Amino acid sequence: MNTIMKIKRGLILLFLLMTVCSLYNTTNAQTYSLQSLEGAKVRVNLLYKPSLGTLAISYLKDTLLLVDYMDINNVKVLNNRFLQITYAKRAGSNEDLENMLLLCVDNKKLCQAMHIRSGSTYDMRNIQHIKGNLSEYQLFKVKVRLFGNGKNNYKLNLSIHDESTSERTPKTNHNYNKQVILSFDPNQDIFYSTRQSISKTFTVYDPKIQQTIKQDVNGVVPVITLDKSNYYYVKGEWYEQGIKDYLLKYAYK
Repeated sequence: MNTIMKIKRGLILLFLLMTVCSLYNTTNAQTYSLQSLEGAKVRVNLLYKPSLGTLAISYLKDTLLLVDYMDINNVKVLNNRFLQITYAKRAGSNEDLENMLLLCVDNKKLCQAMHIRSGSTYDMRNIQHIKGNLSEYQLFKVKVRLFGNGKNNYKLNLSIHDESTSERTPKTNHNYNKQVILSFDPNQDIFYSTRQSISKTFTVYDPKIQQTIKQDVNGVVPVITLDKSNYYYVKGEWYEQGIKDYLLKYAYK
């Protein structure tokens, strides 16, 4: 009898655990309706994965995982075709980092139309005027507007604000606004500034296998240039150029 009761209790606990997990996933999942670039109605799901510490973005059997994800700041549907996800990334002390991912669906696959650093703040201002403390403040912000009504005439307008105030290095102080227009490649389903011929070996940390690898880039690749940052589209993924020959990867499948 004791054995049967233990089995029953175990089954009840298992059922309760599964129910709690299901409710947790339901309350933490977000679903957005839009149209694929072919015009079909689609639903894209966003779900936080505690075990991976990241956000999973999925459509049918295709899933994209974000790197160094902290929290969602904002989600918008643009022109009923693109899903704009702005999210906070892990950052250091007195610093905030934000990325922007622009997704679309084509041929039943999730496509990263654009993936950039869209915001950063470094705030070490000496508000209390403590003697000997030097104020440092930096702010970078990108806002986007989509124009056009089809793959052949989409344009993305990026409004960039960049400012820096430093008592330590006052020659670097600046405050300006800039506009950048990105074209759309209907074959690769991406926005880009220009194309660049590259023949180089880069160092990349691959979050999927959690290893640093070497990656050869040979040929003409789409590039997004924002302020001092360059983003390369290589083999279906966006990378930000880091220091020297290092490439930063923001998402993986």
